[in-house]
Amino acid sequence: MNSVSSQSVPSQAGMPRLLPRVAWVIVLSVAAFFLVTRVPRYLVLTAQSYGPYFWPRSSWLLPHVLGGLLAILIGPLQFWSRIRRDHIQVHRWSGRVYLAGVVVGGIASFGLAATSQVTLTYAAGLAGLGVAWLTTAGMALAAVLHRNFAPAVDDPQLRCHDGVRDVPRRGRPSGSQGHRHQG
Repeated sequence: MNSVSSQSVPSQAGMPRLLPRVAWVIVLSVAAFFLVTRVPRYLVLTAQSYGPYFWPRSSWLLPHVLGGLLAILIGPLQFWSRIRRDHIQVHRWSGRVYLAGVVVGGIASFGLAATSQVTLTYAAGLAGLGVAWLTTAGMALAAVLHRNFAPAVDDPQLRCHDGVRDVPRRGRPSGSQGHRHQG
């Protein structure tokens, strides 16, 4: 007979819900740390706060920082199922603001890469991340414009909350689980 009590063993049914939440806590904690420790100095537009390397590139760095700041602060809202379900206009407008931030920040990363004086690897990394950022944002926009909301919902790696069944899926017969967003 097993001597371990059934109460001391975590339920495997609860694990799929716990892991994404833990992942979100880690991601949001790292983002908060970055926002608190790295960003504030670049919000003060002076040679002293930017330093000798970034001050000549401030016209690229400031839009990159501001666009990234918008994306970091607003991006997580796009995955919050309650906002998608209960406040669709907030979800849509925050998505538009997020995309604007990504476009500004992504384009500015190319300017930073082109003016980099560090190494080619550093410049290629900036440009590559800019391409990745703009590409994934473009893919999201294309999915929205084609009303194809299912991929982000059906991908188990992106699932983070209950209520994912409330997001519409393209081609779903009427009367099935979920609903189509109006507008």
